[in-house]
Amino acid sequence: MAAWTSPVHQLSVGSWGARDGELDRPCGLTVDRSGLLYVADAGNGRVQVFGPELSFLRKFGQGEGGRFKKVGRLATPAGVAVDRAGTCYVSDVKGGILKYDGAGHYLGEFVARGKGKGQLDYPRGIYFNQDGNLWVADSHSDRLQLFDPQGLLLLVLGGPGSDPEGRGQFQRPSGLAIDSAGCLYITDTLNDRVQKFDPGGGFLGKFGATGREEGKLWRPRGIAIDTWDRVYVVERMNHRVQVFDPDGHSLGAFGGEGKRDGQFREPYGIAIDEQSWVYVSDNLGNRVQSFALSAPSPSS
Repeated sequence: MAAWTSPVHQLSVGSWGARDGELDRPCGLTVDRSGLLYVADAGNGRVQVFGPELSFLRKFGQGEGGRFKKVGRLATPAGVAVDRAGTCYVSDVKGGILKYDGAGHYLGEFVARGKGKGQLDYPRGIYFNQDGNLWVADSHSDRLQLFDPQGLLLLVLGGPGSDPEGRGQFQRPSGLAIDSAGCLYITDTLNDRVQKFDPGGGFLGKFGATGREEGKLWRPRGIAIDTWDRVYVVERMNHRVQVFDPDGHSLGAFGGEGKRDGQFREPYGIAIDEQSWVYVSDNLGNRVQSFALSAPSPSS
């Protein structure tokens, strides 16, 4: 496995507020195919889009239509994903999943709120697999659901529990990511671990346990995977991002609690772009920070 070196802080955007470029408890992040960064601005009930140098481009989700009935309004967005055509999908913990076009115009509801199969109860992370189907962390139902592009349910994965071996038992799953082999990684937040599944949903293993030490996790939220299949896990209560190899061995961490560049206050979401820049939403810091990864050097 190639050696890992801590990324270098580059830029930050945001401070508490509701104006363009300001943030209130930012949550999930994603980067589209053109390199634009989408941020679920939870406290402001909107998504903000940033371009090069984290410059503000646009916002959407405040609702469209008449004065008394607005469609497409977000309450508390938590996750965001963009498909190959540029359509943006947003999970709202007080609703379901809503769709918007590339300009931010509302296209309709993708999946509704509810507790039955094919419905969502407090959805958080969302992520497209290699077939263009959408995985959703159905957090308060303690399961994952997979939907096709038309919103039809394909698979339900897992259920509530705290089996020490994992085995698809979850307590408030949050973040999702997929590696180059199509394997799915899920942050099992209240169980303080990550679970790994094959592309068909077969359980492969788990890593992490409650703690502050290397290899331990404390309230993991966001998760992302880089070009070299290294797994980046955002630990909300450890105020850091910890990096693992695909087998769950810790390679190191960056961050730490604080307000300075490169520090976090209960971070939440993470995304990595094609240029190997890492973006982390600093939830209580009301900002997004970017970091540059170094190409790995061979380990000895």
